[in-house]
Amino acid sequence: MQADYRVRIQIRDDLEKCYDRNQNQPCAGHIAFQIAFCYRIGFGTKSDSDKCHLWLEKSDKPTDLKFEKEAVQTARWKSERFRGLSQLVWVNHIDEYRTCGLDKLYEARKHYEREISDMTREFGELHFIPIGLCSIFSDLLDELGEFRKSEELRIRIREQTEKISGIDDPSTLISMSRLASSYNKRGRWKQAEELCVQIMETSKRVFGQEHPNTLISVVNLAKTFSNQGRWKEAEVLDLQVTETEMRVLGQEHPNTLTSMDHLASTYRNLGRWEEAEKLCMQIMETAKRVLGQEHPDTLSIMCNLAWTYSNHGRWKEAEELHMQIIETRKRILGQEHPFTLTIVNNLAWTYKSQGRWKEAEELFMQVMGIAKRALGQ
Repeated sequence: MQADYRVRIQIRDDLEKCYDRNQNQPCAGHIAFQIAFCYRIGFGTKSDSDKCHLWLEKSDKPTDLKFEKEAVQTARWKSERFRGLSQLVWVNHIDEYRTCGLDKLYEARKHYEREISDMTREFGELHFIPIGLCSIFSDLLDELGEFRKSEELRIRIREQTEKISGIDDPSTLISMSRLASSYNKRGRWKQAEELCVQIMETSKRVFGQEHPNTLISVVNLAKTFSNQGRWKEAEVLDLQVTETEMRVLGQEHPNTLTSMDHLASTYRNLGRWEEAEKLCMQIMETAKRVLGQEHPDTLSIMCNLAWTYSNHGRWKEAEELHMQIIETRKRILGQEHPFTLTIVNNLAWTYKSQGRWKEAEELFMQVMGIAKRALGQ
């Protein structure tokens, strides 16, 4: 039910094709009933009561869909394995939209807005399906740079999950983590730190010290320290997580790569250029091999290496890497996407640091003009 919207569309479409092929078979009535249910709740299509009744007339069941609706109960929310799978599916799909470009993000947004409306009307706000769809939608809003809207939505999701499952439940902790991410994106460091500490302490108690969920919570707290310039505190946490993940998950696991990348960033901010560069090179080569050249995490790691080159005065290497990242992000996300603008801005700073004032000014003006138009004043 919570899988990507394209899967839902495909299921509903296949049901209608299956009915066409089997109209004279005993199973036709059951297929028609399932299609009617799709139109009732808005599964893989816009909710449509007229089409729902048309399909019910072809079905072999009573016209009342109450029993079918009651089969999808909030009890599913209690299944930790189902929740874990859903979270993994959400993250993977967001990555896929991102790599397919801005048009796919807007297409996904349109579908999820419609589905959230239909599912909420049918099941209510506190049902696991609308809450799950809202979580996906908050990630899409982040990708589109609409951080305020994402934060408002995540505050609501956090309140809903805590009301349903309690403060110690994994679903609540996930919703709190996403909210902390929103606070960080909007520079609300104190709120982000308080929430990250709460998540970390609860995760240690509920999952244990070395559970991936706990380690992610420690990384998020380290990032919050970094955002405030508290580099030494961030380094202590980064080292702790990286050593544990390398032992528990392995050096090539995406979580390990992310933690190592943040540690490299912390080294750079502490002025430890050689350590930062060595670690960045190691992570980048692994990420290219494991995740691919154009994966968002690979590009993020390359950005970190480019900044390390800049800080070390290695301008030519920094410029080449920045240009490579810009071309990839323009092709995948478009020229006006916040991630693209950030990297162009980084290149402008590289020019400025070399005293290439005219080139820097032109690039800064270009970024500012696009940002005003695309993101607002």
